[in-house]
Amino acid sequence: YDEQRFSLLDQLNETNVSKLGLAWYSDIDTERGQESTPVVVDGVMYLDTPGGGVIALNAATGEVKWKWMPSEAANGFGGAGQHRGVSIGEGRVYTTGGGGRVVALDQNTGRMLWAVQPAHNGTPLTGVAKVHTLYHDGLVYMGTNDNPRGAAFALRASDGALQWVFYGAYPFGTS
Repeated sequence: YDEQRFSLLDQLNETNVSKLGLAWYSDIDTERGQESTPVVVDGVMYLDTPGGGVIALNAATGEVKWKWMPSEAANGFGGAGQHRGVSIGEGRVYTTGGGGRVVALDQNTGRMLWAVQPAHNGTPLTGVAKVHTLYHDGLVYMGTNDNPRGAAFALRASDGALQWVFYGAYPFGTS
């Protein structure tokens, strides 16, 4: 949870790093830049794509287990924007869609379980986050960069219900 992307595993070191080689690769069906770091859980690699989709791969072989791509049925999720990674919890994969939307997918099948456009006091929390969703202890956390103020919020992981929201200082750079 400290977001350092560091592992204490020691199987790879300066004496054997030269033996590394390509084991497999997988195309993600886009020429747009990939900005996220994959997450591996129980031998499955989950990654989001620049188009707003999520792909689950067998981490040992690269075989595609499932793909979820946004569609009109997903209320316009995905499309342009930055997608910075997924989080996993309670058997779900959580990701962002365009406009600050949050989507929960079944971890085993990729079926969409819920999709929400969080709102506070009737105002949508919009703007794509510069960070990925984060799952912890029954909540999914996310931040937006909408207007100079921005917001951080938490959703209940089971159904996407807004639990709290915190707004940044407004406007930035002034006293």
